[in-house]
Amino acid sequence: NTLFLAYAGASLPLLVLFVTGGDSFGTVATAEAVAVEVVRTLCGSIGLVAAVPLTTLLAAALAPPGAGAPEPAWPAAGSEPLETAARLAGVGGSATPPDGRSAWSPGRGGGQDEARGLFESVLALHGSLLSHADVGVAGGDRLGREALPADARRAVAQLERLAAAARRSGAPWYRRALAAGTIRLDLRDPGQLELLRCYGPFSTDTSVWVEGDPEPVVETAEALDDLPRVTYRLAAGELERLRGLLAGAGLAGVTLVPKRSSRRPARRH
Repeated sequence: NTLFLAYAGASLPLLVLFVTGGDSFGTVATAEAVAVEVVRTLCGSIGLVAAVPLTTLLAAALAPPGAGAPEPAWPAAGSEPLETAARLAGVGGSATPPDGRSAWSPGRGGGQDEARGLFESVLALHGSLLSHADVGVAGGDRLGREALPADARRAVAQLERLAAAARRSGAPWYRRALAAGTIRLDLRDPGQLELLRCYGPFSTDTSVWVEGDPEPVVETAEALDDLPRVTYRLAAGELERLRGLLAGAGLAGVTLVPKRSSRRPARRH
């Protein structure tokens, strides 16, 4: 249609001349000036229609396996504090998640080191059950970037680069992000788990899931003090094992207090 309109528009004076000349439609259609334009329109349309599937087939046949946007570089896998705590406590996640998790919050008075140690110990507690996490990097965290530990600053910078790369490539996991500036991490990847360990405790929008549980086992939210407010969902057995983890990491003084139940719809993941 576009080609036809283009040719007709360019030849409009000639068409007007034919119409005003009083010749029949058959005479005008078979005239050399008109017939040439009709043939050009048909040939151009056939070429365009044929080019789309042919070029797609050629691209699919010639593209190397795994071609696509390059994956961002990740920090080195593994975390010594996290691995040491799990080794000392002798835990690393059970085969299936327990039932009856309840909400707990850290006791008051702890600083950055205690908050981060507790967060790492909870990650070590769930071990191989860890599935994925959403981490907010949109800014607005109450704790400024300059106040973060060095590795947390590097982690949030890496997360921002990951978000920018995902926007350019249109990665499906990015389209499933819960909000603008929220990055989804696959915690089965050691590098992405390391990013969560470094920056997760300092983001005011972190959610962590384990296999088999539709609700996050860790959630952070805005708070009035210098650190985000964190909620940990733990079963009775997990709570006991967590105490062992904390003791092994030298954080026996860190306490958890029950959080008042406030049922709300499970966060979509």
